Amino acid sequence: MLEMGADQVDEAVAECAELLRSVADRDWAVPAGSLEWSVRCTVEHVADDLIAYAGQLTGRATSGYVGYGITLDEGLSNEDAVGVVTATGGLLSAVVRTTPPGVRGWHSFAYGAGDRTGFAGMGVAEVLLHTYDIARGLGVDHWLPPSRLSRSLLAHLFPHVQPGPDPARTLLWATGRGDLPARPRVTAWHWHNAIVLPVEDGADVLELRELSPAAAMDLAVGGAAGHTWLGGDPDEGSRAAGAMVARAYARGTHRPAWGTFVVVRRHDERALGTVG
Repeated sequence: MLEMGADQVDEAVAECAELLRSVADRDWAVPAGSLEWSVRCTVEHVADDLIAYAGQLTGRATSGYVGYGITLDEGLSNEDAVGVVTATGGLLSAVVRTTPPGVRGWHSFAYGAGDRTGFAGMGVAEVLLHTYDIARGLGVDHWLPPSRLSRSLLAHLFPHVQPGPDPARTLLWATGRGDLPARPRVTAWHWHNAIVLPVEDGADVLELRELSPAAAMDLAVGGAAGHTWLGGDPDEGSRAAGAMVARAYARGTHRPAWGTFVVVRRHDERALGTVG
């Protein structure tokens, strides 16, 4: 399965830290690529997002952000600022590892609330995309997001984007950071967290949880799609549904929120089947 969890957060943060340490002797007051922020402000933003995402899950936030943030101390060296990113990244990965699967936290409109997988993905996205911005701002033009992390991120948070042969370039294109042949330039973009719908007259019993392309691909080839299934294994109809979502995603015809949902029994987190 194209995983998105604590290990992927750790991997993305390690990639970011390696790049930042290699340019710690440079002037971080310059703009970070096409952003209006300086490199230093972008580093601070990444650290703030990482710890904020951790707080959304641990605080069980339902209607807004938990009321705290992080700033870099005045006079903090560039090298020490890297340590702030690794520390906050470690907090997010620890929270993702220990958060139960049914817990969700609030995120602002156009992105939606997320579970532990969603906040891991959002953290990875913030880290990889802003590392790219920083690299461009400091003239490290060869740096690209790792291919496998990019592929996983696209399949989890960008289900509306048709995958391409180069996952890193596709991710950058999808977020307005580059061009792809035969595709128009992106000027406005968003990611999509798998949505959850209560079952009418059974809101305290059942939920419908959207099947992401990443989970659908896993389900189609014999995996569990990140769920614990009643009876031990998914039924053949659910596997067939996963294959349909995976094919639509590959063709670029998958439409988030209009696809397949997994029916989950809330009290024991057992998946019962799929609908849609």
